[in-house]
Amino acid sequence: MATVSFRISDELKRELDELSAEKGYHLSKLFRKAIEDLRDAMRHGPDGGAFDLSLKDRLILANQYRILEMLDEKQSGRHAVHREILTTAMETHYVTLLDDFSNDLNLDISHEVMDILAMFTRLRLSFEHLDGASAVSAQDIEFSGFHPQFESEMLGFARFYMKKLGRHRWLSETLGEGLESGAPMLDIYRRMLAAWQSVGMSKVLTDAEIVQIVAARAGHPGAPSVSESESDSESNASIQH
Repeated sequence: MATVSFRISDELKRELDELSAEKGYHLSKLFRKAIEDLRDAMRHGPDGGAFDLSLKDRLILANQYRILEMLDEKQSGRHAVHREILTTAMETHYVTLLDDFSNDLNLDISHEVMDILAMFTRLRLSFEHLDGASAVSAQDIEFSGFHPQFESEMLGFARFYMKKLGRHRWLSETLGEGLESGAPMLDIYRRMLAAWQSVGMSKVLTDAEIVQIVAARAGHPGAPSVSESESDSESNASIQH
């Protein structure tokens, strides 16, 4: 069995000694139980493993797992283990019944993905509105997807939003069905979002504004806006006079 060492304050040690004596636990058992609870919370959220099942619940679920054992040959062993957990009331292992459930998706992640997809839609529509009279190419404004390892939550939501809900379908045309990027893209998209927000998110973009957003994608300083260019021209004219 592995051994883990860490430091705690003297005050906390005294309190834990009192608790372990009160509960009749050896201190090492108390630590082990706390770490196991922390593991379950990290895997399945703060309520991981902390739910009760009545005898009726256990009976219904155990029978369902028994049926699955007979119908699903590939996973029959797994279903049998789940059935045994229920029939023997191994409450500490109820959490394993949730292995197929995902944790709640952070709302900030879903909103950011929707903003990114909306930005690329706006870029595409604005680019097409220019009818070929743009300083950028169609490839410069293509959506590149998300990395399956480093941006898995964003990739999962993008798949749901685009494939299941049918939103921004044309964005996936150049990517195929995977929506997977070969490299992490989030930092790039965030630079582009910042540039998009600075020029205005609710309007058709001019060519100069598209160039500014594409420049942010490449990590270069944004191109000056039209008003800034005009201002510079006026300044140069006054200097010449």
